[in-house]
Amino acid sequence: QMQQQMQQQMHEVGSMSVDSETRSYKNLQPLRISSPSMPLPVDPGLRHGHLPCGLAYYIKKNRKPEQRLALRLAVRVGSINEEENQRGVAHIIEHLAFRATRNFENFQLIDFFESIGAAFGACQNAYTSFDETVYILNVPTDRP
Repeated sequence: QMQQQMQQQMHEVGSMSVDSETRSYKNLQPLRISSPSMPLPVDPGLRHGHLPCGLAYYIKKNRKPEQRLALRLAVRVGSINEEENQRGVAHIIEHLAFRATRNFENFQLIDFFESIGAAFGACQNAYTSFDETVYILNVPTDRP
């Protein structure tokens, strides 16, 4: 029912089409906000939900880049959450996430991603900002 309401709101707001050659947006109209608690419309092509552990997920199929899966894990923790004597800890943890896991020992995770064509830095990366830490993986889907 919520998805139907969102789709209806999107229809009321106006439609949008994209010319893939020029990247121009046609028929884009402003969102009319009827109340401060009005949820933003959700793209009907977006699948989303929550896992039992509380993690929210969003899945959207894109045509480009071809044969690639782009994953982002955004954690609502950044440098703002650190005390003065903890400066830099969020950034260190960001780096340690690629070092080892329960199933991959020292740097084996990086080696695995590189073995399937996901270069370290370009396809495996992360950043820590003021209010978030984001882990980035772009992996090929055409290799087993």
